[in-house]
Amino acid sequence: MRAVGLRGKMKILTLLCIVLSFGCSGTEGSKPSAKKSVKKKAEKPNPTHFLTLEMVASHFGVDVSKVTLKHREGNQYCSYIWDKENAEEISKKNAEMIMEKMKKKLAGEEVDMKMPSTSNTVFFHFYRTFDSELEAANGFNGMLTRLKKGMTVENKGTAHTFKVDYDQEVEGVGDQAAWASTMNQLSFQTGPHMIHLKVDISEDGKENLAQAKQLAAKVIAKL
Repeated sequence: MRAVGLRGKMKILTLLCIVLSFGCSGTEGSKPSAKKSVKKKAEKPNPTHFLTLEMVASHFGVDVSKVTLKHREGNQYCSYIWDKENAEEISKKNAEMIMEKMKKKLAGEEVDMKMPSTSNTVFFHFYRTFDSELEAANGFNGMLTRLKKGMTVENKGTAHTFKVDYDQEVEGVGDQAAWASTMNQLSFQTGPHMIHLKVDISEDGKENLAQAKQLAAKVIAKL
């Protein structure tokens, strides 16, 4: 039951990470020498050091063994996924919705059904540490502008267009923060750091935002 869900979610999150990387790349610092570039690459932050498996499990009150960590060495993003308590019930209802959708399609009816996920997801992307707070602030604001207009990136020969509307400014998280309600994603700048945190554990967007703010505070405390 979980394998298909994980694969689909990881594909979406990987594409999202690509888009965010392009969206945030408008501000560049000084160009280091080739020798320094190698050193900088080796010092990429490991996201699992700032948002650990234990932190996520403890925060949401789940057993560590129930949470799946997805992280490839060298990547600055990771995800934590675990089944909802009523995953089996959701899965059965989704199967019924699929059958209903097929019947309506055969009848020539327009169908738009949103099926709830059987798993909870926390996606964490420690995007970048800039040379200064000012540079980070400019990079953050530039990201909001570019993603709101929409961006197209190519992945494995296929073009994907993403438009992310950060429709809510968020107070009390770092120096500045914004929430994209359609993605359940909190992006924030704190000092020279820029971070993205996606929390999808509820059908209630306000609950997802509340949990994202709490996790963000824990991450900032470890910087």
